[in-house]
Amino acid sequence: MPPSFSPCLWRRSWSNDRFKDANHICYDFPVVWLQMNIRGLVIKGKVMLAPMAGFTDLAFRVLCHRYGSALNFTEMISAKGVVANDGRSWRMTSISKEEGVTAVQLFGEDPDTIAAAIRSIEEYPRGDGRPALFDLNAGCPVKKVVDRGAGSALLRKPELLGRIVRAMRNATDRPISVKMRLGWDTPDTADGNHVLNARLIEDNGADLVIVHGRYRDQHYSGKAQWHRIREIVDVLNIPVVGNGDVVDEESAERMHRETGCPFIMVGRGAQGNPFMFERLNSYLSSAERITQKSEVILFGEYLDLARRCGIREPMIKKQSIQFARGMKTPRAVKEALKLLTDPEAIMETMRSFEDYGDPPD
Repeated sequence: MPPSFSPCLWRRSWSNDRFKDANHICYDFPVVWLQMNIRGLVIKGKVMLAPMAGFTDLAFRVLCHRYGSALNFTEMISAKGVVANDGRSWRMTSISKEEGVTAVQLFGEDPDTIAAAIRSIEEYPRGDGRPALFDLNAGCPVKKVVDRGAGSALLRKPELLGRIVRAMRNATDRPISVKMRLGWDTPDTADGNHVLNARLIEDNGADLVIVHGRYRDQHYSGKAQWHRIREIVDVLNIPVVGNGDVVDEESAERMHRETGCPFIMVGRGAQGNPFMFERLNSYLSSAERITQKSEVILFGEYLDLARRCGIREPMIKKQSIQFARGMKTPRAVKEALKLLTDPEAIMETMRSFEDYGDPPD
């Protein structure tokens, strides 16, 4: 058990009226946040689900909400695809009331196109839910994204980044956020560009900044530099969400303590494990560890939702391999799943490994 601490009243005087009701009773540890009100959007909870291409589909988001995600994000969606009426892009904008508070993340490099995509999504919503927030991807390190000037490439063009944020602000009354990295290349010495970019994002009208504590050239290797996130938290007047290397209870508590972020975002740590949100919420609120729920039960819940949500078989298979990571013999399970395509066969195979450790003779 971690040491107990005395309660304190955590207050910050936010100069911007876009962020209201920012007085929260909290503890150094355990951590308790009641809620935040951002431009009328109430976010209750501590831990958010990161946008992840190929993973944060509608069914998975519903499941994460059930287990305590305070805010879900769609997969990153091409603004150009939305404006061009691309069917896949529009399907990804679908939001259900069952998934709670959900943000639509867009990527692109043209301010007018991104603004037009926001207006289109608001005018022609898919599903019975509505976007609570619009997010700009300024962090994706993938070559095909940055080669077109989007994702983390925007960090090399701060003037363009600012114009995109301003165009988003003018396109909607809903809150907007930007998910950014620290910069393009890891500098030999601190260059302060991460702070300058974050300030520029705030100055152009963003209500929330999400910071992945890596540079683009790191991709997902090395360690997230949480002290750089702290440098951003210390200068902004809008909330900052910390992201990077939160994989368990201890890392979530350290992220909060070392960065001062009021919210934590979990990405790869939640892949195949939506129950992670319940674990982290319990630990951060009361220092109580709860037993991990069976990955097979969790995948069964995902599969039921996937059928209802119309998730296609390739995505279901991809998700099943992630759920298998937490099983007793993950490598053997993954090898068995690679040979399967039918969701029912995948479910039965996972059950057999859970019951026997190895598939029965």
